[in-house]
Amino acid sequence: MLSYLLKKCPRAILTVIFPMKLLNKSSYPRIKITAFLPAIIGLVAAVSFSCKKSVAPAIPPATPRLVSNDITEGPSPLLLAQAKSAIHWKQYSPASLQYAHETNKMVLVYASSNLQQSAAKVFAHLESDPKVVSEINEYFVPVLIDVDACREFGIISAALSGEIKRPVSFPFMMWMTAEGNPVAWLPIAAEDSRSAIMTRIKQSQSVVITQSLENNDYINKNSANDAAVRRERMKMPAVKQTLSTERQAFFQQNLRDLNALYDDLSGNIEGLGSLLPTAMLDMYNQASQCASLSTSARQRCHDCIKGNTEMLIHSAAIDFLDGGFYSSRSDAAWAVTTVDRNGLTQANAIQTFAQLGQTQNNADLLRIAEQAMAFQEKYFHTNDSLFAATGAHTSQTIESHYWSMNELEKALTPPELGLIKALCEVTAIGNIPAESDPKRLFFRLNNLTMRHSLKDVGEKLSLTSEQSESLLTSAKAKLLEERDKKSTTENSTKQTANAMVTLRTASAYASLFTASAKPAYKEKALATMASFRKVFASQKPMQYYHGSIYPSVTDARAGLIAATLQTALDLYDITLDQAWLDYANEWLIYLCEQHIIDNQLEESPPSCRLMNLPITDYRMIFDQSTLGVMKQNCARLAVAGRKVPDQMLRSCQLSFEILNAGSVTHTDYLLGLLYNDLATMILVPADASPALKDEIMLMPLRSIIRKCVPANGGKVTAIIPSQPDQVITDRDSLRRLYTP
Repeated sequence: MLSYLLKKCPRAILTVIFPMKLLNKSSYPRIKITAFLPAIIGLVAAVSFSCKKSVAPAIPPATPRLVSNDITEGPSPLLLAQAKSAIHWKQYSPASLQYAHETNKMVLVYASSNLQQSAAKVFAHLESDPKVVSEINEYFVPVLIDVDACREFGIISAALSGEIKRPVSFPFMMWMTAEGNPVAWLPIAAEDSRSAIMTRIKQSQSVVITQSLENNDYINKNSANDAAVRRERMKMPAVKQTLSTERQAFFQQNLRDLNALYDDLSGNIEGLGSLLPTAMLDMYNQASQCASLSTSARQRCHDCIKGNTEMLIHSAAIDFLDGGFYSSRSDAAWAVTTVDRNGLTQANAIQTFAQLGQTQNNADLLRIAEQAMAFQEKYFHTNDSLFAATGAHTSQTIESHYWSMNELEKALTPPELGLIKALCEVTAIGNIPAESDPKRLFFRLNNLTMRHSLKDVGEKLSLTSEQSESLLTSAKAKLLEERDKKSTTENSTKQTANAMVTLRTASAYASLFTASAKPAYKEKALATMASFRKVFASQKPMQYYHGSIYPSVTDARAGLIAATLQTALDLYDITLDQAWLDYANEWLIYLCEQHIIDNQLEESPPSCRLMNLPITDYRMIFDQSTLGVMKQNCARLAVAGRKVPDQMLRSCQLSFEILNAGSVTHTDYLLGLLYNDLATMILVPADASPALKDEIMLMPLRSIIRKCVPANGGKVTAIIPSQPDQVITDRDSLRRLYTP
């Protein structure tokens, strides 16, 4: 068969390289070009030497505007980092697709994230290969996309990776037609070797170039057919109406299933992937506060929280020296983590741990949240109360992150070293378990994690609490200084404030206020949100980054607007100011007007619907999902007494079947069900006593919903589903509503 093909024109192997037409009629509709790459490249190479190629259509010369790099106009740090690139990167804009039309070329998309700092090395690999750079500039319109701002590309990257049965990773390499139809794609694992990465890129690029020269019309036609099939498949199914009792029973069944994921022996929550489990802890926490759930269900949630947080605070998830959180682990037990950190993870974790500290009455968890906020303010604060995703000195190398005994002995005094050895179980051969380091990459290296309490270690070493604290403080200061010296990696990109991290940090401040009762946190929450409104949302459409001249790059996606509503409702919780409900309602109406199409909440605003696919964010793939957050927002607004448009309620519905298929990826939506059908509501009359109002504003955010009502003699009432109403008279009666 191979010898036969080699005697024929390359068109004879088109059904091997681009089998879309055949596959539409076969039982394997999801196989894509990347699945055939190794065999394809061999065939293409052989053909090029054994037969005469058909005459390729002439490609018009590139217009002058195509031969320069236009991403210097930013403002994404990801794009700005490539401002001096030899690749002629373009912005994700209608103009770029128009350039592709004019030159009869495909668009080559590289989509990546500021939150995955290791992905930057892939771009360095590209730059180091002149041939690859030359081919990109000659044969494609290269477009660089920041998926933090352009959320729809993160969502479609996950969906397309699933079609070829590969995990999504960034950068995500995709070719698409000038009409916005995907042709072929390749998720790139940044942790692979340079050789492996470049081999895959070269192979893929070679095949696409060959076929685009010889069969451009065929590619355009079949990619359009594939996109039409994909559009139908991506439409959200209709959801039948359900009763409140059915939803309550469904929530409680899913809660039991999610509780079963907690492993009592290891302290881990299974099945969550490698990310810090803040979303699952939020679910456990708010269910543990829900007075309408059974005592046993709340207690089980409490047990899951206690066990998992105990494991995390003695693991590498929290930096021993500076208190910042790490985003993900590299093993099964949080003994080894990735070494870069970002502002979004910090904000989410701060909020989670602050609320846990409050509802579980655990001062250690609140202290961890406050230390992490100090880290957030030091490394991710930009100016005017804004926050960025990336920060200086937060990305480390393995050499700077791990410590040999010799390094510790040189940096510390004997008493300091003795304390650190006892706290962190430091040894000469290293302290990382073999099962967490099967390749023995960290042999004789130590990860500094607080494996024992300072009190217990102090007693063992016959130290007073003052002596222990003093030694620990001085040791940390010295080791931080040494780590800064060892670090060879600093952020080379400009630190740019972004709207999502700023919003989440405002909510984190609000959680710290309710947990600590410190007015400074409330002031910071309001100041941060005021800066957000001034810089990112002073007019419509809202912006993800400030100062872009490309609306399609930074106009707010639906997920950012949903987060804006969520933060506004958080600020209402800590102020009881109706203006925040008005602000949330204003953006709710905007979402209805601009983002609901055919009863589907589309992620992209009108300015950037350039890809020929309807993208709806309904699963927690990278962060909270748009539909999940909006389900929460709609429930909170409705319970607080605001009218939610029917079209938004319809567009935010997910069927029980979808939820059952992946409860872990829908915990934010399940929380929306809890708010809607099971949450406690506090009726706060206008003439309630100032002291009691202050206590109500200090209740945990979100799960206990405040509703302001007209004066009624100062009577504050708690309404709990399926229970008699309760009259609230003091702080203790409030606390009993949310403590297990």
